[in-house]
Formats: sequence, structure tokens, C-alpha cells
Amino acid sequence: MLEDLAGQYVNQTEDRLRGIFFSITVAGAVAAAIFHKSDAELRRATYFAYSGLLAYIAAASKIVWLGFIPAMTEGFLRVLMLVDVGVTLGLGYGLAIIAMARSRDAYGHARMAFLAFIPIANLWLLLAPSKSEVSARRWPTIPLLTGSIGVLTGVVLVIAAASLSVFIEAGIARRVALHQF
Repeated sequence: MLEDLAGQYVNQTEDRLRGIFFSITVAGAVAAAIFHKSDAELRRATYFAYSGLLAYIAAASKIVWLGFIPAMTEGFLRVLMLVDVGVTLGLGYGLAIIAMARSRDAYGHARMAFLAFIPIANLWLLLAPSKSEVSARRWPTIPLLTGSIGVLTGVVLVIAAASLSVFIEAGIARRVALHQF
């Protein structure tokens, strides 16, 4: 049964897969909103760096799909699907945590965290200035994730994520072309 579901999962159109990915991500975010209780705050550069890291993790997790042909022929496609769903849930959970912390830093409450899940509106959350320059509730972070170096780290991670996605998609396309599905 799970193998049949996995077969249906991989046979979806790109648009439907994007919708499924977004829905699972939102489910992870809802879980974070329910279960993650914190009052931590996160500055702009650190939020951007962590967002870049999550984008890279999302891209890297797709590498499992390079093995989809053996998975289909040997009957373990469900494992790839479960990895994909699990990582996507985790990404939604992680994005919600950092978005809530960023919202607390910018607005004093976590209610604006939903902006992180709306592509253009995320800029509003990202670019909002901190309510106060000094806060005892700020997440302690390493220097690589703060200030202009944090922004550079975020940019490098986003570029690496995009490059890795292109590489993986090309590898999958090559494998499909070789096996003439």
C-alpha cells in the first residue's frame, strides 16, 4: 500500500508536487507553533543565514531521488518518499521556529511568523528592524551568522542550494533519459 502511494507521489505533475511540498511544510510549521515554546529572538542577518541553511538542507535532501530507479525496481520507493516527507516536515518546523524568533525580535510577538511562508511577504519579515538593539532573549549565534558576514553566509548558502538543485535535477533527468520511462 505504501509502495503504491509512493508510486502515485512520484507520478505527480511539478505543480502538484510543489503544492504537496508546501502543504507538508505548512504542517511542519503548525506543529512548531503548537509544540515549540520559546521566547527567543533572532536578528535579520541571522534569520537570513538560517533561512539559507534550511534552503540548502532542502536541496541536499533531494539527492536521495538520484536512486529512484533502483528504488522503483526493487520495491523501496516508499523509503525515498518517507525521507522526502520527513525532511519537508522538519524544514517547515525549523522555518517556523526561526520565523517566530524573527517576528519576536521585529514586532515583539510571534504572530507575524506566517510571513515566512509567503514568498514576497517574507521580505517584510526579513527586513523589519529589531524592536530593540539589545535583548536578553536573543539567540546566541556564532559570528559566521551575524552582521554582514551572516548575510554573506546566507547568500552563499542560497546560491549553493540553487546550484545543488540544478545538479540533482540534471542527474535525475539523465537517469530518466537512459531508462526511457
